[in-house]
Amino acid sequence: RSGTVPGVGLVHAPFSLLPTRFPASFWKQACELTRIFNELVDRVSLDGKFLQGSLSRTKKVEDFTAWLLEIHAKMMAVNKKEDLNQYSEVLGLDSERIPRNWAASQFAEALGKAWVEYNNESAVVTMVVQAEERNMYDQYWLINHLKESYPFVMYYLFPFAANL
Repeated sequence: RSGTVPGVGLVHAPFSLLPTRFPASFWKQACELTRIFNELVDRVSLDGKFLQGSLSRTKKVEDFTAWLLEIHAKMMAVNKKEDLNQYSEVLGLDSERIPRNWAASQFAEALGKAWVEYNNESAVVTMVVQAEERNMYDQYWLINHLKESYPFVMYYLFPFAANL
């Protein structure tokens, strides 16, 4: 049934039988670059025409991106703020010897704070879940963290269909 029934699937995560050295200096550098990358993403998100132009070739071959860009264009036309996020927080490790991964809770915290900053009680957090999603637990943990910290935020799970 894996891969043929929605919500049922098995994906082998990459792993190593032996520990792999990863210098602390590389980890610190990655953490520093994260701030710079986030600022870049923020600045790109403020320029809708640039974003649409940059992804114009991608949307021709990737249905999900095309669909998100179509929504983004409609929102730009009515001058509403919308974030276009295409990433997944996935495979958080939990070990004493590996730095903690708080991706799900921090992502939920960012969504909750953005909702508060938007200052509109009718605003909602919308999660678009692809058909045949095999990482459905990402959304599950994200929603749970959001409910715990921001129980007053409305959210919707919206299934993506390529034929929309």
